[in-house]
Amino acid sequence: MTVVDARILILCKTYPSPSGKYAETTCVAGMDERGKLVRLFPVPFRLIAS
Repeated sequence: MTVVDARILILCKTYPSPSGKYAETTCVAGMDERGKLVRLFPVPFRLIAS
């Protein structure tokens, strides 16, 4: 797995689903600054500080 810092515009996300390994997760689709579509998974949406 490669880790990259990037600015991503979030386009949509799935409904949160329970996960034994990651708590509650969602899959997120976005677009980077070059227009490339990006899939982010798992994203713990309810655990992210706002």
